[in-house]
Amino acid sequence: MKARFEHFYRSLADRRAHALLIYVTAATILLVSIGGIVSSTTIGLLVVLGILTLVFDANIRGALLDSKKLMPLTILMGGVLVWQCLGIAFRTPTDKQAATVLGSAIGIAMLLPLLLAALQRDPQFRGRLFRALFVLGCIAAAISLARYAIILGQDGRFSIKELLGERLVPIGRANHQILGAGGLAACFFAGLAIYPKVTFRQKRLIVAGLLLIAITVALTQSRGPILAIGLALIATSILELFRTPAKRVTAGLVLAALCFAIPVVFVLAEPWLKAWACTTHISMCRPSNRQDVWGLVSEMIQDRLWFGIGPSFRFPGGAVSHPHNGILGLIFYFGLPMALLFLSIIAFAVKQAAAAPPSPSRTFALLGIFFSMSFVATDLSNPFAFVNTLYLYLWLPVWLGALLVLASHDDPPVAASSGPPNPSA
Repeated sequence: MKARFEHFYRSLADRRAHALLIYVTAATILLVSIGGIVSSTTIGLLVVLGILTLVFDANIRGALLDSKKLMPLTILMGGVLVWQCLGIAFRTPTDKQAATVLGSAIGIAMLLPLLLAALQRDPQFRGRLFRALFVLGCIAAAISLARYAIILGQDGRFSIKELLGERLVPIGRANHQILGAGGLAACFFAGLAIYPKVTFRQKRLIVAGLLLIAITVALTQSRGPILAIGLALIATSILELFRTPAKRVTAGLVLAALCFAIPVVFVLAEPWLKAWACTTHISMCRPSNRQDVWGLVSEMIQDRLWFGIGPSFRFPGGAVSHPHNGILGLIFYFGLPMALLFLSIIAFAVKQAAAAPPSPSRTFALLGIFFSMSFVATDLSNPFAFVNTLYLYLWLPVWLGALLVLASHDDPPVAASSGPPNPSA
């Protein structure tokens, strides 16, 4: 039986199934929203192929257990899975639905060996992945804009007031303004990553695609993702000013912390900012209610600091949907160790990406990580649940950034002054 499974895996691997499944997963997340069934199925296949890869591919296991390269990351992600298991066993009252969320974390973990196998078997995988993401993002943005225009045009609602009152919802698995904008942000970063290495004619097409995606994100009126994109661009540009790997690593960690801290400061200063800049309570001036939620969650955390309240907990009454902060959310749902493990994984990825020579992968990874750190400051309460688009804007950049620790011939460096590119250049 084992021999049959191994033969089955080898036949899939020889057909570059790892890369193909990652492409398909990205496409379904960005384009398919029929109850999430299609995208959930592809992620289930991703889990199965990831497990087969770990069982039958000695090269992948060796890379993940290399003490000088990926072992620290493997231990950290293993710690995430172990701590969730401990929570299921020891949390009181028992949270039976937590096992489902554990499956989500396993899915995120399995993306790492799949990416590693795809990189080993397809020398052009990274470039193809970025191009595929960018094209898929442009398609999703175009369809989303068309649907938005049809909705507004049904009753002739093309006034500024109607535009501000009707937030665009991107198509795809998220079916949500904020999370959908996150998925499009990943595609935006993929376009920026490949921009320096294409011809002049292709650059013009990329600029057009970037504008298309940017307009779509802006029309979602999602303040968190819009701010996060701006902070990611600024942070990545600042990082390029540091020439030595050691200085870039230190700067990268500081910039990641700032990307998290700045949105938090904006939320805390919301009453003063609104009094200064807003005259209504619609569009960008609508109340966020984050301060009240954070206060409530912080009080509840104190009694369940180690194993949390459980990921299936729902606030009564519906007034609060979730903690609206990734670090608070992890402590709230799983306990303090989960938040520390998550931050350690982010730090590992930042360290490897910042220390690597300039390349499209480094640009994409840093943009995505800085974006996600800003994003979790006000949303994404559980970064280990594989709902919606966090596969694209969080874990794909994190894993690709972490994999830059491996000496790779498939992602040749570019000039140090090239990233992130300026589309207007």
